[in-house]
Amino acid sequence: GMNAGGWASVYGVDAIDAIRLYFRHWKIDATDASLPGFLRHPLTLRLFCEVTNPTREKVVGIDAMPGSLTALFDRYLDQIGDRIADLAPRTQRYYAQDVRAALTTFAKLLWESRERSVDLSELRRALGDDGRPWDQSLVRALEHEGVLLRMPSDDGGAYVPVYDRLGGHIIATALLAKHGQAGFDTWIRESTTTALLAGDYDKRHPLGDDIVYSLVGQIPRRFYSKQLWQLVDEPIRARALRTAARLEAAYLDAATVDALLDLVRSGDAEILRLLWETRGAVNHPLNAVALDQALRPMAVAERDLRWTEWLRNQDDALKDLERLVQRWRHGGVRAGDPLRARWVMWTLTTSVRLMRDQATLALYWFGRADPDSLFELTLDALSVNDAYVGERMLAASYGVVMSHQQEPAALEQPLQALLVGLENALVGPSATAATLHYLARMYAKGIVEFAAKFRPAILSAGLQG
Repeated sequence: GMNAGGWASVYGVDAIDAIRLYFRHWKIDATDASLPGFLRHPLTLRLFCEVTNPTREKVVGIDAMPGSLTALFDRYLDQIGDRIADLAPRTQRYYAQDVRAALTTFAKLLWESRERSVDLSELRRALGDDGRPWDQSLVRALEHEGVLLRMPSDDGGAYVPVYDRLGGHIIATALLAKHGQAGFDTWIRESTTTALLAGDYDKRHPLGDDIVYSLVGQIPRRFYSKQLWQLVDEPIRARALRTAARLEAAYLDAATVDALLDLVRSGDAEILRLLWETRGAVNHPLNAVALDQALRPMAVAERDLRWTEWLRNQDDALKDLERLVQRWRHGGVRAGDPLRARWVMWTLTTSVRLMRDQATLALYWFGRADPDSLFELTLDALSVNDAYVGERMLAASYGVVMSHQQEPAALEQPLQALLVGLENALVGPSATAATLHYLARMYAKGIVEFAAKFRPAILSAGLQG
């Protein structure tokens, strides 16, 4: 089964069906994966499957998947190099290194001519390919493998990269190789470079956006612990930072995460959407814990303006909650679900009654499957400065407690931890959340009464009576 948690919502239904079909065909098991947004593009989806499980002999899981377009293109081009080498005619050997060199040459021609295509005759000449018969041509091999696409033109055709993102990747790779780590910092700041990558339409390279996108992904890989957004000024800087949000966890450093969390606090729609995609990724610095860190310190009015308002405008948020209800209701709790539940907890700030009810229901079913995690989350919610959040979390926990009237013993351990936490938060001079309003107190009281009736041995003196 595929993790439909945030999926169909983030992708649209047709994309989900396509992804399911492809994954089944390519024997890819994505159960626990938080899948990257770039799979929406059909060409990328196909490449993703090819590099994830090229032989299709057995099922592969999350470990085999490339985590970003950069990783995807690197692996794809390596595989193409090997395949062309394997298929090369005996009369005309090619090696993977020849293929890489040919792509570099193609990239240089694209960059220097400021075009998105290279003429067939010019490309063959540049590759020293013009003396060979066509069936032994390297250009033909690259076309056959689908890396290059031939466009008709007046003088015998011109070649473009199969799509723009791949073109940007090939050019960025060549530019990084050309300038090296020492020269790159200077080169990227030059006004001529800025004009080519992000200048006015008539000055800019037609693949400028795609080259920037790729540089963001490649720099932290090739140059240890550097980020493009820190090396440039506007007009490239803000876009480079936003694009960095899509890097794999391994390449995100503290400064980048902090800068992105500033965007979250400002209610940046694009980054909030991305945090929805990554909410359940256990080791990702932009998962639901990051959202929590950004939202928790905010004043209620400010949070409502930035986060809650954004949430209200997500047409698919309600569908997403319905899907989680279905999944958790059928007992399907998996890695990352406590993080998804934390994300759902923050949707309780909404003033849309239907959404709040749906979120409460989702949390209730999550707690039926994993009471420990729900109770822990509930205690954590009591210190949130928005009364809706603590109240609804207590409501969900109260519901879970009441559902155990037939078999209270099963709940003893998690209930004990919940009672200790409630006592610390609600009772006595050092209470951390003593100001809860009456509904929340009613749920808390109901939980204590359940314990008094069914499990009196675990009640402390402070909660008795």
